[in-house]
Amino acid sequence: MVFTKYANLVIFKPPIEFGQYDYVQIWHERRDRDPLHIWLRELIASQTQQL
Repeated sequence: MVFTKYANLVIFKPPIEFGQYDYVQIWHERRDRDPLHIWLRELIASQTQQL
């Protein structure tokens, strides 16, 4: 993941199984067409698809 390279993070597998969860992004409609907000949403989506 991108975050582990730049933030000196390590990802560990949890010691127990948490089951399946669905995640969604929610934002105010005011930010719907904001280029920086779009970039951030797309970055988060691309980095969390494999979770």
